[in-house]
Amino acid sequence: MKKILNAAIIAAAVLLAGCAPKVSPLGTMHASRADGTVTLGYKVMGIGADNHQPSFVAGNPKAEQACKVWGYTSAQELDANMVNIQCLKADPYMRCVTAVFSKVYQCAGGQPEAVTKS
Repeated sequence: MKKILNAAIIAAAVLLAGCAPKVSPLGTMHASRADGTVTLGYKVMGIGADNHQPSFVAGNPKAEQACKVWGYTSAQELDANMVNIQCLKADPYMRCVTAVFSKVYQCAGGQPEAVTKS
């Protein structure tokens, strides 16, 4: 009896783990050298995407990498509390099952290279 109960618990855990939303890695969605801004984002897919708590822990270092290429020394969030959420796909019950979360960073410091029009 104990073996059956253990097997049922393991099966339930595996099924529930399969339902957890899948989160893609943080990536650069848009970068504007002229504006000195970098937009970072990631995609969340699966049931619960609409209840996902956004996290941009690695955002500043990643935005700084892009800004440094242009001659800036750092990057900062434009608005720490502002996260753009876009639902790409909803299920029949109108729950978002694929969403993109993004945040804009402003390049700062240093002497940015001049932008020339060609």
